[in-house]
Amino acid sequence: MTKIMKTNKIAWLLIGAALLTGCAKSVSTSDNEDNRTYIEAWLAKNHPGVSASGTGIYILEDKAGTGTAYNGQEYVYIRFTTKDLNGNISTTTDAKTAQQLGIYDKTYFYGPEVIYAGGQSLNVGVEDMLKGMKVGGTRTALIPNWLMGYKRYDDAETYYKKASASDYSNTIYTITLEDTFTDETAWETDSLARYLWEAYPYIPKVEDGLYYQKLAGTSTHAIPADTTVYINYTGRLLNGQVFDTTDEKTAKIAGIYSSSKTYEPTQVNWGETYSDLSMGSSGSTMIEGFAKTLFQMHPGEKGIGAFISGKGYGSSGSGNIIPSYSPLIFEIELVPEP
Repeated sequence: MTKIMKTNKIAWLLIGAALLTGCAKSVSTSDNEDNRTYIEAWLAKNHPGVSASGTGIYILEDKAGTGTAYNGQEYVYIRFTTKDLNGNISTTTDAKTAQQLGIYDKTYFYGPEVIYAGGQSLNVGVEDMLKGMKVGGTRTALIPNWLMGYKRYDDAETYYKKASASDYSNTIYTITLEDTFTDETAWETDSLARYLWEAYPYIPKVEDGLYYQKLAGTSTHAIPADTTVYINYTGRLLNGQVFDTTDEKTAKIAGIYSSSKTYEPTQVNWGETYSDLSMGSSGSTMIEGFAKTLFQMHPGEKGIGAFISGKGYGSSGSGNIIPSYSPLIFEIELVPEP
């Protein structure tokens, strides 16, 4: 699997939602005052009795969870939806919601995502909203535009005074906290191991965070260095969603078919070690887990490899379909030259 640049990511719309519309502008107190008046009127009509809390967010609904509380842990595993004060949804991780809105896209990932919440990576309002939530809980909050930035101040009023009214928009978040943790690698490794125990209970571990199982093939001969082989492959997330394949039928079933792509076996240029492997006539580099999986294989072999995101696309994910911190599953078969 070649390394590809990430172009867009629904998770980043959580971190930087309510799009930044320009560079820093002079603060207009009157604009902020007008916006605060508007928010108060909106609350009086739609959520009477709700008052500001923390840095100045407004918690509209709060279904308490029963699990671990979020107290500043570095990572959260969440579902979320964002919308404006008119009820227009801008982002969602929920497939049913996207389908109801007519914006569902099979080339997008829907489901809970791991978000890095350490440092100042979350905007002020979302960070404040998460405080005190417990795993299993769902909270809806209105975050005023002046809390959509990332700079931290000592008190709520300073956020209001320092913010430029035109930089961000008021946003309503609904967040469900699925889990919270500090060691992402351990959490992800455990998630992958639990998945494999159900799907492939006897798959051998090659190394920490990487597994490989032969499915077919009898050869035990090593593939010589400086040779060219050909493979078919299909890559999946743990939820079964296909994100890439060399098989046209699989691509069509998965809803990721592209008429601009040629579906045929892919050339792999072999080497002395897994890090020497490259893909295609241009010699594109591979993600570590894919290369190490391939390096376990022999001529004519078919197998399945699984690895954590540290050997894949890591914190950045890839495109719209591979979220941050996603373990990957690959079915690979070495085939004759097409």
